[in-house]
Amino acid sequence: MRLYITILFVLLPLSVFGQFKKGPYIQELSANSVRILWETSSANKGRVVYGLRGFPDRSVEESSSGTFHNLLLTGLLPDREYEYQVEGDSKKGYFRTFPVTIKPVKFIVYGDNRTNLNDHQKVVDAIIKENPMFIINTGDLVESGISADDYQKFFEIERELLRNICIFPAIGNHEVIDPTLTIYKKYIFPPQKNSQNKEWYSFDFANIHISVFNTYDGLLTFSSDQLKWIESDLKAASENPSIDHIFTVMHHGPYSASNHGDNSTAKSKVVPILKKYGVDMTLAGHDHNYERGEAEGLRYMVAGGGGAPLYSSGTSKYTIYSESVLHYVVFNVYGPDVSGCAYRVDGTVMDCFNWTKGNPLADAGYEDISVEDSLSVDVKDISELTDTGSANDIIDVITDYYEEADIFIQDTNYSDTEIKDAGIQDAAEIPKDTGRDSSDVNIVSDIFIVRPDSQPGAANDSSGCNCHFIE
Repeated sequence: MRLYITILFVLLPLSVFGQFKKGPYIQELSANSVRILWETSSANKGRVVYGLRGFPDRSVEESSSGTFHNLLLTGLLPDREYEYQVEGDSKKGYFRTFPVTIKPVKFIVYGDNRTNLNDHQKVVDAIIKENPMFIINTGDLVESGISADDYQKFFEIERELLRNICIFPAIGNHEVIDPTLTIYKKYIFPPQKNSQNKEWYSFDFANIHISVFNTYDGLLTFSSDQLKWIESDLKAASENPSIDHIFTVMHHGPYSASNHGDNSTAKSKVVPILKKYGVDMTLAGHDHNYERGEAEGLRYMVAGGGGAPLYSSGTSKYTIYSESVLHYVVFNVYGPDVSGCAYRVDGTVMDCFNWTKGNPLADAGYEDISVEDSLSVDVKDISELTDTGSANDIIDVITDYYEEADIFIQDTNYSDTEIKDAGIQDAAEIPKDTGRDSSDVNIVSDIFIVRPDSQPGAANDSSGCNCHFIE
């Protein structure tokens, strides 16, 4: 009998003796590192095996035993998919490191999930299906910031989401029920590259900068220290040539037409800074509904339908769309283009948006077209960059950005001898530049660029570019 008991003890998985209370979940995701965290009901020495997906060839282990486990994985490659597995856990986790070059990026915004657990679960389940690179939470993760039970419920509901997707939260008024944020700071590890303060922070990926504020760090306002940091952070981002888009996040945003209304302090102290440094959009929660608008040139969004009791959706002179509903918002960013939609939890679309920054050709975002992709660019946009608007000039502009590209000029509505746009001339010179017979060339509405050795056809439109068939 004694031998039998000994064998049984050896075969039982670690999870029996160190039951997972929270996680594993990921934090502090960057291009070269990620933090893996989990909590067990009994003390043990944590260990993580990890590596590129399909090749988990590395491991890291804690130096001592405990119930809260925190391991930083470093030396990772940018824009690569990794797998990891915490010893004792039957499931693997997966994550993708941030890209440092221009790539199509998908992230999700949601928030105010604190109260109705079933509704919170519905939102989480819908987000999991979207498989974003990361998620932003606009605050109010829990009902009470001093309640360990509330944080436990949060991590239980979000377990499968946070296993694979990094969350970047803003601090809500329900978190600061504990002004010390003790429990919050135990479990949340935002990026510290640009700030040594967990209450406000920022991070970069691809050509995007996201800056997250704490609306409540100075007696329910913005402290002078935070305002100085906001100014410095956004100034640095606006001067960084690799950054094209800046988003800011705060729980109680400057504009809202619902129950809580506008945040007068944010409007007076923060909005001037956002406008000064060309912020694309400011994201918020606090009001439990969805609202998108534009106030004096500043785009704003309220995404507070993550599970808390819904508020009525109001409208103001700034409102473009509002609705009282459980929801999440998908953002797609590629080069100068931003697009997205707000979704109800049943998958139906309620609101979509898009905008473009900079010139569609000169912007570095289009340099990342892959060998399988084709790209169409409006001739009118390109001709503005040339001296004469001739076909040769346009080709020269394009090939400055796309070495060795094959160029097709086509308009199926016109014959080979007709010119649709009077600004496009010298059609006969096109074969000289492209190496193609004039019979292959149609004159001109769009320019189609195809990398060498690729097949003409439609590009994958997930990038958001306006791609077409070459026929």
